Amino acid sequence: MKLNNLLLFFVSIFLIFGTVTISKKSLQILESKRYFYTYPTGTIGNTNSANHQLMSANILKDKALPILNITKDDFLETRKNHFLKLFSDFGFYFLVIFVIFFTSIYFFVKKNDLYLALLFFCLSSLLLSNFVILVFESYFFFFYFFFIFLGFLILNLGFRLKGKDNPIRWLIPELCFSLVFSYLGYSDGNSHESFERLIQI
Repeated sequence: MKLNNLLLFFVSIFLIFGTVTISKKSLQILESKRYFYTYPTGTIGNTNSANHQLMSANILKDKALPILNITKDDFLETRKNHFLKLFSDFGFYFLVIFVIFFTSIYFFVKKNDLYLALLFFCLSSLLLSNFVILVFESYFFFFYFFFIFLGFLILNLGFRLKGKDNPIRWLIPELCFSLVFSYLGYSDGNSHESFERLIQI
């Protein structure tokens, strides 16, 4: 059992940090997002500390946006401190991700509860892939997969709360379904349009 716990831990770490592999194109995208971070739909999902008034505005659809505050530090910002800026802009978000992630480890290692461990792990991975889309506009496949699979896990939890048995074999077709539809969404040719259709479900 200890070996399984160790394996799950390292696989989880690999999956989480594997999604944030940064390409040259991703760095160029990051450089263009000094003041706010947008979803492919144009909605602003996060901003720097000086522009909270822009939250939830849509740069593609809104005719008039709140005034953008540009500080001297933002204007003089260089590539070297882009990642420090990320930790500043997403510090609390990262904290929530790691709390949820280690909660999943707790349920698996201490409580030996696979379903709850998967639920919290999937939620933390969904939040992380949401961050990657906001910042780098890439790795849509991971977001689609964790979004769909989380729905199955919540459904399983609902059956469990009603006292119904949840066979572990259900996870296999649920995983396959999530993988297939995630691949279809990713290979659609336009990840931005697929993303917009998904969040409208």
